[in-house]
Amino acid sequence: MMLAIHEISHNLAFGHSRPLHNRILPCFFQGNEEMDMDLPSKMEGVLFHTTFTKCIWLFLQPFFYALRPLFLRPKPVTGLEIINTTVQITFDLAILYFFGGRVSTFVFKTCGISLCTKQICMKKR
Repeated sequence: MMLAIHEISHNLAFGHSRPLHNRILPCFFQGNEEMDMDLPSKMEGVLFHTTFTKCIWLFLQPFFYALRPLFLRPKPVTGLEIINTTVQITFDLAILYFFGGRVSTFVFKTCGISLCTKQICMKKR
């Protein structure tokens, strides 16, 4: 189901030749908050309801997106996740060692900015 929602978000359910069909389908095919961790939780809706707090949520959204499944639908950690985390941290430390703190800061900030702008673009669809 999550893959189908993802494909629909890229207008791929009916292909690019039928944009109207792709726009109508999400009206009937909505995600379920308990199952789809891409959707903000009810608590986020309660906490971030004014324009100011929505702006705060927008900048913190990457953290909510990453941490939401850990709180709403926790699963046991697998060996592959440990390997993945180890590789990611090693790669980040290698960037820090070989290129310095300025480059590491730049990479961190640009990743955060790109995630925030993705959310802005998706809200305007």
